[in-house]
Amino acid sequence: MAEAKLPNRGVEVQVAYPVKKTQVVISAGSVVDFSGDAIVNAANRGGLGGGGVDGAINSAGGPELIAARRELPVLDDSEYGDRIRTGEARVTIGGKLAVKWVIHAVGPIYWEVEGDDFKAADDLLYAAYASSLNIAKEKEVKSLAFCLLSAGIFRGERALSAVLEIGCQAVKDHVYDGLEEVHIVAFTETEIDELLAAAQRVFSGSKTFVRGRSCPQCTMQ
Repeated sequence: MAEAKLPNRGVEVQVAYPVKKTQVVISAGSVVDFSGDAIVNAANRGGLGGGGVDGAINSAGGPELIAARRELPVLDDSEYGDRIRTGEARVTIGGKLAVKWVIHAVGPIYWEVEGDDFKAADDLLYAAYASSLNIAKEKEVKSLAFCLLSAGIFRGERALSAVLEIGCQAVKDHVYDGLEEVHIVAFTETEIDELLAAAQRVFSGSKTFVRGRSCPQCTMQ
């Protein structure tokens, strides 16, 4: 199998799938280390910063990024100073990061769901990915990296496999002309294995190359 020619962007490429004219790339590592046009941050509704990857992005982006986030307008109907609605995204400069833009997306908090009817939350997760890609298109982004939205503490009792499959499907549905690469980046071993399996389900039949690891939950072609 011939290996696709992808530049070194600071994350470890696992597998790439051609979708229209875009390479959708499953990668391991951290979006903090990504070198390209933009990354997507897993933000909260306040939009200023939090724990996990959100805090790491702030630390790496430095004062310029933090100041830019503070300049995001507060929503008119928010009682708590929220800047981003769940299912939506906003964009700032990248500061000291190796990207021009940071797109701050807010996925749903699944542990707020009562019972096991996750449809509304799933729709918001899909919308957060879609909104991020719409912003990337507006900014003429050619190389983009997503962290995993609502895959950490926000996930609650929702299956990780389901959350990741929704993300992959949203990316598949919203790639655009001019987007050369979009990386979906997993950090932990469990996330990487589950993401490889989810990507196989969503993108099956179009894989271009595999590097580094096998997926224990799917059959690589």
